[in-house]
Amino acid sequence: MLFRPTNWNVVVLGEWNVAIFTPEWIGKNVFGLAEGTPISVEVPINVRAPWRIKHQNVAVMASTGRIEFSCDSPTYATLDVARGFARTSLTELPRTPVSAAGFNLRFQSGQTPPELAEAISGGVDEALADAAYRIAGRATRRSLEFQDGLINCEIAMDGDETARITLNFHRGSIDPEELKRWLSIPIAEVEGHSARILSTLKGVTYEGDHEQDI
Repeated sequence: MLFRPTNWNVVVLGEWNVAIFTPEWIGKNVFGLAEGTPISVEVPINVRAPWRIKHQNVAVMASTGRIEFSCDSPTYATLDVARGFARTSLTELPRTPVSAAGFNLRFQSGQTPPELAEAISGGVDEALADAAYRIAGRATRRSLEFQDGLINCEIAMDGDETARITLNFHRGSIDPEELKRWLSIPIAEVEGHSARILSTLKGVTYEGDHEQDI
C-alpha cells in the first residue's frame, strides 16, 4: 500500500516566553528578513490556537511549553528549513530553559496493508474478540537507539482502516547546544534512516521510495 507524507513538523519543548514571538520578532530574528518585510500571518477564528507565522512553506506557532515549526510542504527540503528555524530560535533565546527537541515524519494510507495489520495484532485482536470486544483502533510503537537520542516508530490503524506511520526523531536535553546538534543531523542521513525503517515494514511503499546511502 502507498503511504503519503503528511503533517511533518519540528518541535522544541521549553519554558518559552510566548509574548516574544510576535510576527515582527519572528520575521527578523527567526526568518532573517529585513525589518518591514511582509510575512504571512494566519489568525485562527472561533478556536483557541496560536497564530501561524509563515515563511518558506514553514509556519511557526508558539504556545506555552513548546514552539512548533510546521511544514506546509512535507518534504525533506522543507523539514531542513524548519530545523534551521528551530536552531535559530535556540540561538536567539539561549537562556530559555529547554527539555527536548524533535522532528516528526508522518505517512498515511487510506488502507492498511494486510501484512502490516497482522504484524500489529500479534494475536491480541483474537483474544479481545473472544472476550466480545470490538476493536476501534490499533497501535504499536518501538523506540530505536539513534546517535544520542531515539527514533520512535509508531504504527496506528483506525477503525476505517486508515493507517499512519510516525517517525519521531527525539532528543531530550536541558542543553540548547545539544538540541541544536540534534537538529543539525544531515538531512540526507535523516532521509536514509527513514527509508531504511519504512522498508522493514511489510506491505508498505511510500512516495519518494528510493535507495539511500547512510
